[in-house]
Amino acid sequence: MARLGPAPVNTKDLKFIDGAVISHNHYDHLSIDTLNTLAQGTELLLPLSVSDNVDYTQGPITEMDWYTQTTIGQTNVHFLPAHHFSRRGLNDWNETLWGAWLFDDGEHTIFFAGDTGYSPIYKDMNAKFNGFDVCLMPIIAYDYTYRSIHFAPEDAVKAAQDLACKVFIPWGYGTWLLGYEHVNEPLRRLQKAFDDIKPDMALKILKIGESVRYSELLN
Repeated sequence: MARLGPAPVNTKDLKFIDGAVISHNHYDHLSIDTLNTLAQGTELLLPLSVSDNVDYTQGPITEMDWYTQTTIGQTNVHFLPAHHFSRRGLNDWNETLWGAWLFDDGEHTIFFAGDTGYSPIYKDMNAKFNGFDVCLMPIIAYDYTYRSIHFAPEDAVKAAQDLACKVFIPWGYGTWLLGYEHVNEPLRRLQKAFDDIKPDMALKILKIGESVRYSELLN
């Protein structure tokens, strides 16, 4: 599978990070070669049993179950459910866990959904954590074959409403051709969903390679 363009960030430019998280073991989310170019000492957080799929040499590995947490630096990191699946080879369906990540620095909460379809789990998460500041939501590969395990843009907006997100940031677009939609469709469909649904949250669409300080989005 070829990328639609080069990766906007090289791991050699990430010497400042303390840790990295992986949502699940699908090849478009877990590249062992890439992980092993992270700086020495970078902690790797994985779903349960995913360490069986990696030969990581750069730092410690922590495996996590749903609704467990750990700390990296000053940030509490929670591993949460997603409506998806795992598979790395021909005969290892769902032998490893998959999920989403929540980062809490004591002031703001950042939710990264991983790959997922819509589910009532998002209402459950809101009940447990009482809302989220910034939600990073996938919006690609959602045709009828995949929609149960991948958000369509309007599904992502509905899930973000369930989570009581303050800022919605989409991701996944412009990277791989995983579904049957045109490469420009996800963002257009997302904007239409915001126009139609009018959710009580801000929409921030980033250009590929663009970065933003999440605290600035919440001012």
